[in-house]
Amino acid sequence: MRRPTLPIVVAFCIALVVPCPMDAATYFVSPAGKSNGDATQSKPLDIRTLQEKVNLKPGDEVVLLDGVYSVEDILARKQLPAKSEAVLRAGFIQGSPGEPIVFRAANRHQAILDGGAPVTAWHKTPDVAAPVYHCTLPYQPLGLLVNGESMATGHSRHADSLDKMTPGSSFFQQHENGRFTLHVRTWNDQPPREAFACCLDVVLDANFPGDEGRVIFEGLVVRRGQQGVGLGERATIRDCIIRDMANQGIAGGRRGAIVEDCVIYNIGDTGNHHGIYCSGHSEDVILRRNIWWRISGGALHIYSGGVGVDLPARIHVEYNLIGPDKAYLGIRGGTGIYLYGGSRWAGHHRVVRNIVIGSHERALSIKNSHFNLVANNVFLETSSDTVQIYDGVSHLVVNNIIESSRGGYLKGDSGPTTRFMHNLLLPKYEGWTDPGEHYTSRDTNSHTGKDLDPFVDRGNFDFRLKSGSEAIDMGIPLPLVTTAYKGTAPDTGVLEFGEHMYGAEGKFPRLPGWLLKEWPLGRSQLEIRATKTPTD
Repeated sequence: MRRPTLPIVVAFCIALVVPCPMDAATYFVSPAGKSNGDATQSKPLDIRTLQEKVNLKPGDEVVLLDGVYSVEDILARKQLPAKSEAVLRAGFIQGSPGEPIVFRAANRHQAILDGGAPVTAWHKTPDVAAPVYHCTLPYQPLGLLVNGESMATGHSRHADSLDKMTPGSSFFQQHENGRFTLHVRTWNDQPPREAFACCLDVVLDANFPGDEGRVIFEGLVVRRGQQGVGLGERATIRDCIIRDMANQGIAGGRRGAIVEDCVIYNIGDTGNHHGIYCSGHSEDVILRRNIWWRISGGALHIYSGGVGVDLPARIHVEYNLIGPDKAYLGIRGGTGIYLYGGSRWAGHHRVVRNIVIGSHERALSIKNSHFNLVANNVFLETSSDTVQIYDGVSHLVVNNIIESSRGGYLKGDSGPTTRFMHNLLLPKYEGWTDPGEHYTSRDTNSHTGKDLDPFVDRGNFDFRLKSGSEAIDMGIPLPLVTTAYKGTAPDTGVLEFGEHMYGAEGKFPRLPGWLLKEWPLGRSQLEIRATKTPTD
């Protein structure tokens, strides 16, 4: 008998060791799915049965069919969900390198994970001069959304009494039977037309540090929760809409996580509620081509959680578009990007080619974080100092276009090892704030008149450089950043002259039509709020 040749033997041995792709399974779920379904597209499971009965393996895929996956299924079983519950709970499942576990929408943005329980039967509260309304609930929710805006139920604007209620505040009264009377005064003093109790995090992917994680969420809409997504180890959120959250949009961001091509919209009601909150365990996280819009705190808040922590580290923030905050509600403290660290080695972040525009107090704030690269960004229309740097060393702030409206271009002092150079500063006007001795004494920046806007059409979010702009050839070469320049030197700003901003060849995500319909460009936010709410 002929013996097997060596290649055949080797192939047989590899087949015994390497998992066969056929081992991976696809499970279909639906809001109308059944617990006895077979997880096929024609007989899908309900999402609760999937999470309680199916042991997902590396390489498995869960396809969410169109419809709304609601928190009301959980509320039907208990009065108030436990903190560990979620509409979609993906914690502790483990993908592997090259074989992630994937949760994706069958049709882009048609699978909706909804953490909001409707609150109805509102009545005008008697004997109170202010426009206060009340209803009865069997529980005290963690957060509220009323007429499209988050309203505090905790420490921030929870009133002490009915007489002290201000716009955006709530007040609870607990009764002997365990039920609650909830009083609210809406932001615009209008009656509650549409209200939701936010009882839990909508998507929970809470892997512990050191776990493999490797879970992908793709094409989903996540809305109306206390928090949108708890981002676990090496998780990826891709092409999702995270919107209408009472607290944080995305939180966690542990090692190797990726958030890309997402829209984070209408988040929070205080300066402590953020679009994406990367905690002290975050390292090697990538945030790219995302849109932030109507965020009450920081669009992106990178924070150590305490002094003495050498993380977060190496967060890459690239080609993102950060639009208006919630200053229209009188909320102060909004900042486009926070880089906050804890001790010696927190930092080494890369903030490259991002646009921050709107009514933020600051576009960028750095504190207790070191060795950060801030290059080729556009920071516009802030209400205070555009860039703030404190208690950190060796930052390189270069090739940016920075506009100062009321304060200075740069506030703070992180010592002579920080370089603020080759930035186009606009507008130049009488009384502008000196950026500080460590920067102006030896670094080269350029000021332009406020009537010389360098962009093609700022009002329509077209930040290509127009012909003749002073930003052209003004920058300096940076490895892995300015690799495509064609002139005598790189341009400042997010695009080289002649590059496309949107479309197939563009660098940035286009503002979606639904967002512009709810919150159009070209009108003041106060004017919008005086005439309508985003849910109209």
